[in-house]
Amino acid sequence: MNVATDSTWKTSQQPPLTAFEGQLTNLCAQDKYREMAESYLSFVKSHAGTSYLAFEPIPAKVSDHLIKKTQSPSAFITMTLRRPTWETELSKALADPAAFQTFVKSLEADVLAIAKQAKKLS
Repeated sequence: MNVATDSTWKTSQQPPLTAFEGQLTNLCAQDKYREMAESYLSFVKSHAGTSYLAFEPIPAKVSDHLIKKTQSPSAFITMTLRRPTWETELSKALADPAAFQTFVKSLEADVLAIAKQAKKLS
């Protein structure tokens, strides 16, 4: 008899988009940005018409992750003010997993630099 664990059962019972969002959260938490883009491309290819819904949580997942990682919400907000098109750039980078990884890492570097500068001033 094959008995599924609670977590396996919960994942298998979720709608595809919900399971996909959970996968994005896990990948982002592990800094697997390339895999996030690959997962996105695979999902929208196999679920026609979902590109907007599949993209919608990605900027929030990236921002949440960068804020947690840098421990500086104000640095993240400052970065968004300096780069007001970051979400559009993020969307464009999703078409190429390597470009997406490079772009997210550049956002992370920007936020870290801003946070370090703020600490020097205080």
